[in-house]
Amino acid sequence: MRSAFYNHDIPYLTQQIYLNNELIATFSRPRSWRTFSDDGWLSAYPVAWVCPWCLQTWAHSTFQMPDGNFDSRPFDLHSVSCSTCNKQVGSTPPGSLIELGPNDFPLDPGIIDFAPQDLLEREFNILLSKAES
Repeated sequence: MRSAFYNHDIPYLTQQIYLNNELIATFSRPRSWRTFSDDGWLSAYPVAWVCPWCLQTWAHSTFQMPDGNFDSRPFDLHSVSCSTCNKQVGSTPPGSLIELGPNDFPLDPGIIDFAPQDLLEREFNILLSKAES
C-alpha cells in the first residue's frame, strides 16, 4: 500500500541521492504527492541533509527534469544528525534519509514508495539499530 496519493498526470522526475558526495541511488518518481490529511499537493525539492551538531552536509538529493535539465530551485535544508555525531533530532534516527514529521509520517513518502531496494534496506537497518539501542 502506498503512503500517499501521487499525481501521475505530469512527467516523472529522476531523483539522485548522494551520501557523502557518492551517488547511492537513482530512481524515477512523481514530482508531487498528497498525503491522506493534506489540503493540497506537495512537491519534491532538492534536499541537503545537514547535521545540526557538526554542520556537515552528509547527504543531498537532486532531481533531473523530463527535459534532461536539473532542478534549479534552491536546496531545502533538512536538519538531521549524521551517523558520526549520532544524536537524535526529533523522531528521525541519525543518518536516516527518511525524515519523519508529525505522527511519524514521512515528510517525503516518495523515497519509501519509489526508492530501489538497497536504499530501503539501508533505511530499514538504521531503524532496526535505533530500535535495538
